Amino acid sequence: MKDLLELSKKYRIELFEKFLEVKQGHPGSVFSIIDLMTFLFFADYVKFDLKNKILRDLLVVSKGHATVTCYPMLRDIGILSAKEWDNWTSENKKSCLRVFGNNSIPGIQVATGSLGHGVGIGTGRSIVAKQ
Repeated sequence: MKDLLELSKKYRIELFEKFLEVKQGHPGSVFSIIDLMTFLFFADYVKFDLKNKILRDLLVVSKGHATVTCYPMLRDIGILSAKEWDNWTSENKKSCLRVFGNNSIPGIQVATGSLGHGVGIGTGRSIVAKQ
């Protein structure tokens, strides 16, 4: 558990520095879920297909403006390239990374937009999965 807390602390620092670099962001929203996301990603709750660079599980972040939390985690597990992370700057428009998550980012399947859409998306996807 101590290792996960240290890892989430590292991600807070990296993300805060990145927000300064890109000159925008939602640190309060991101930092409020960073411990939970670190636990999900690194305590073996979210499964990955590293060969195809995708999440095997559906992970719905219902507050889409906090999806940025996943970026350094996706980088560290090998789904998102370190180069993509490094290219995410305020001047570089070629990076797929944005302050708001989008489904063109490897590992982000759903960008929920407004708060609360994740409940409906998750429910719908689970119903379809049972059929």
